[in-house]
Amino acid sequence: MRGAIKSASGFGRIRIPSQDEVISLIALFARDNELVMHSCAESVPIELIGRTAVNALSLDATLVGRAEYDLLAEMDDRGKSIWFGILGGVDGHLPPVSTTVTFVQNLARNIGLPRGGMALTHRCGLAGASPHYVRKSTKHLSEVSQELQERSE
Repeated sequence: MRGAIKSASGFGRIRIPSQDEVISLIALFARDNELVMHSCAESVPIELIGRTAVNALSLDATLVGRAEYDLLAEMDDRGKSIWFGILGGVDGHLPPVSTTVTFVQNLARNIGLPRGGMALTHRCGLAGASPHYVRKSTKHLSEVSQELQERSE
């Protein structure tokens, strides 16, 4: 939605759609489906996505800053789910669970969301990750979610 997608030839860029076109196209796909939009890019157009028929937004939580807090809170108020990508999608170091819990708690507080109900995921897909990392990082997400749930009770 920012004109960064290259054309088939690679020499040009695909035309940027208008906001009305984006909203209409998403509504077309959403007729009989629940839609989750994913972006691991910086500067996700949260306000625009919030006005579409998308049911959930999956984004890289490490890129969320003050400018996005109110926009994400508004999405939540509209009943749209937000999936927070908190772990990398390729093999790498996993922080201690307590460190990840603190990160998520701070994010939830800044946005105004309940800690126990946050959907946590990887920042991007796992196609480039080893099976070992996939298991280990998914377990990490589960442990973080469980700890957040226990702390919110």
